[in-house]
Amino acid sequence: MKEMSIKSATKCTLHTTFLVFALCNSCTAYAQTESSEDPQNTAETAENTGSDDDAEIESFIHNDYFQSLETPKFERPEEAVEQRIKALESLHGAFHASISEELLLLGQIYNEQEKHELAYDTFKRSLEIHRKNSGLHDIGQFPIVRQLIWTSNSLGDWKKVDRYYKYLYWLHRRLYDSNSPEMLPILDDLIVWKMQAINKRLFGDPEKLFAETRRAVRTYNEVVEINPELGRAQVSLRVWNNSLQIVAK
Repeated sequence: MKEMSIKSATKCTLHTTFLVFALCNSCTAYAQTESSEDPQNTAETAENTGSDDDAEIESFIHNDYFQSLETPKFERPEEAVEQRIKALESLHGAFHASISEELLLLGQIYNEQEKHELAYDTFKRSLEIHRKNSGLHDIGQFPIVRQLIWTSNSLGDWKKVDRYYKYLYWLHRRLYDSNSPEMLPILDDLIVWKMQAINKRLFGDPEKLFAETRRAVRTYNEVVEINPELGRAQVSLRVWNNSLQIVAK
């Protein structure tokens, strides 16, 4: 009886030992399988997964950044110029020289849209800023003053047209000698304008306007006489059927 008990105990011990041994071998085999994987492949897998995420994030940041740098689309053509003017004012103040140039462009856009009153006010501000930065006699005023003449004409404000023609003539006299060939273009314009004002009875006293026109014609002829190389015909005034005409001598 005792011998049988010993044999049973021995069998039980052997069976338990076998199970433990088998379990240990199984754990060892699993560990070896895990460790047998190529570490480079494992790293590449992790890297590839990470690089996909990084690429997606980088693409998002890139697109978001450069979309913010795109020039905004404006519904009105003048909006872009207005935005530039506001930016210049914020950076440099209301009388920076560059603002005059932008205002000149803005006024032209307003004229194209037949917003002549807005254009007139815009050109006046452009002229004021230009004079503050470049002086009272600077030649850069010429295009601004001509825009004021054109705009005043579009508004039918004949007195302002006359005033700005006189101002443009005054500028030429400050910048050039009275007999300089550079005086001829403004004298041309001035004579034609005065003739229109008289013929169409736009404003003022016709006799006074005629006297001013006659002086302009005389000055024009003097410039031509002093500069014969110009080859321009001299002009004179004639009254024909109660209307004035400019004729070449």
